[in-house]
Amino acid sequence: MRIRFIRNSVNALLTILRNHKVFSSEESLLSLSLGLLSIVALTTWFFSSSLICALSLCLLLVSAVVVSIQNLSEREGRKVKESMPDALRTMTICFQAGLSLQQTMAIIAKEVSGVIGRRFSQAAMALEAGASISEGLDCLKSTESNDGLSFIAVALDIQHLSGGSLEKVLKASQETLESEIRLERSLKAQTAQAKFSAQIVTLMPFILIALFSLLSPHFIESFFSSTAGILLLVCALGLQACGVFWIRRLLQEGGQRL
Repeated sequence: MRIRFIRNSVNALLTILRNHKVFSSEESLLSLSLGLLSIVALTTWFFSSSLICALSLCLLLVSAVVVSIQNLSEREGRKVKESMPDALRTMTICFQAGLSLQQTMAIIAKEVSGVIGRRFSQAAMALEAGASISEGLDCLKSTESNDGLSFIAVALDIQHLSGGSLEKVLKASQETLESEIRLERSLKAQTAQAKFSAQIVTLMPFILIALFSLLSPHFIESFFSSTAGILLLVCALGLQACGVFWIRRLLQEGGQRL
């Protein structure tokens, strides 16, 4: 867990599972993953009699799982952010109708599904149980996502303490979120090919190594039995890392320009 790459992947998977009401700890999830990976490696080694095939298959599974976690995390984040404008629109209507904060939270929890709806439901139940407004708004805040809901919670808390009209704040937040959603959709469409290329560059070498170790074992063993083979293998891995790095760099630069 001290390795940043592993820690980020585990935390992203924990967030996805938590959104689907499946709870676990970092250590338990990582231990289960390592146990399943060990079983796959030993089973592959037993049936194929090739240690290279077992290792390459494990690396392929790890890469595929990491790519899947990233895709699922981005998809969950988009769903949460896309439900925010509806929540803000409902909130504005409720406040204009003169409803209390607890009633507004309860209505949004019924109208909006997913993570946002559950967080508003928690806030509504906390307020109904006698919690203060600040304690109820804490249920809306989250350090795991950047969905804009924490900003709304802070704005509601400040408005409760100092007074003033909240309609302009909610309307400006709604327009900002809708603009961000349109921009992210445009960015997704323009970077889809580059992301697919990055996934292919990452996964394909492990697939080829696993196939060659089964179909032509002597071809793969030559990379480990001679100095020239080891040098070629190191060069191939270096080029692989450079390819993934430059594709990610291009994606980041494209996002910054947009």
